[in-house]
Amino acid sequence: MLQLNRQYHFVVFQAMGAQSANVISTSSLTTQCTNALAGVAASPDAASCLSLGSLLPIATAKNDTSIIAPINAWLTNLCGSPACSNETLAAVVTNITTGCSTELAATGFTADLTSSVTSAVQVYYPTVRKVVCLKEYVSILSPNTGKV
Repeated sequence: MLQLNRQYHFVVFQAMGAQSANVISTSSLTTQCTNALAGVAASPDAASCLSLGSLLPIATAKNDTSIIAPINAWLTNLCGSPACSNETLAAVVTNITTGCSTELAATGFTADLTSSVTSAVQVYYPTVRKVVCLKEYVSILSPNTGKV
């Protein structure tokens, strides 16, 4: 279950087979976790393939502002970018699981799950990317009607 609310919470899924999400407020992130997230954002490879710069309007939007347009813009940019390599995905997972270990521990995540999470991300990322970018294919096929 994905929880998305207007208070900009950091959604953390329990590793491997979570039935629900534990939500951690971004205002309660440790300095170590904030630095890890900033490090991911500063990585040229991750920033490019995940279109991280496009997420800024979502993170800085006011509570009464719709995030639909910023999410659409992020997806458009993400789908127009080259896919992440397995090496980049592994680096992102490692940086976040190491840097945000305190926050992740609150969800039951332990460091020994990092390799399993990395493998899962590397396996599922290509399919998830194809699914979220599917609207791009529909737009290209039939730009006036949105139908295939």
